[in-house]
Amino acid sequence: MYFVVEKDRVVALDISEALREYRENAAVHVFETVQKARTGVLSLGTPQAAVVSLSSLTEIEPEELSAIGEISQHVVLIVDSEEALTALPPNCIIVVRPFGSSTLAAALLRLSSD
Repeated sequence: MYFVVEKDRVVALDISEALREYRENAAVHVFETVQKARTGVLSLGTPQAAVVSLSSLTEIEPEELSAIGEISQHVVLIVDSEEALTALPPNCIIVVRPFGSSTLAAALLRLSSD
């Protein structure tokens, strides 16, 4: 099972499809916010990985950033620019836009091997 955190439904669908390419028949649950994903953990269980799309770090509060690490043991953060990121949870890996399904798959493989 995978979680996707993304406000834009079209982008969330693209990420979900990439996850299903990586892991055939994977269950993918989409949430609009980190807080909703944290609630999802309570009702659905902990996912294998969470893919969190950050369109702008100005939209994310420090407590939300730390909460990202609580969603799953493995978290892929999709960002516009890697330079702006500081104090990330240790279980996160960064993927910079634009990216394709192979980039996302490589990130997930790298996380699972750690």
